[in-house]
Amino acid sequence: MKLSPADITCFSTLVFVTVLTGLIGFKLLTGTINTRGMLQNKMTGKFEPERFLLVIMTLGGAIYYFSLALDSLGSQKMPPVPDLLLETIGGSNALYLTGKTYRMLALLSTKI
Repeated sequence: MKLSPADITCFSTLVFVTVLTGLIGFKLLTGTINTRGMLQNKMTGKFEPERFLLVIMTLGGAIYYFSLALDSLGSQKMPPVPDLLLETIGGSNALYLTGKTYRMLALLSTKI
């Protein structure tokens, strides 16, 4: 069986992504990657819901697109990114930046 360059590239990419995901997952579980305070404001230490939303939407979007890529393995092309996925992740980022800007301006107004 002769493999085409596209098959080799596809397989190599799949192995790389799988190993990288496993390594990151292992480091998260063992505490090598510090996630403490990831969802909190650095200055006040309070929980920020928009950070949580950003993390969930980004991970969910990545998993969804990865499932689309797995479904299209035989076509030897990456699937197009759905508009709804772009809108969801873009909206999540916009909400995060809006919350961050609001909190920063509120903090600055109390210091003046």
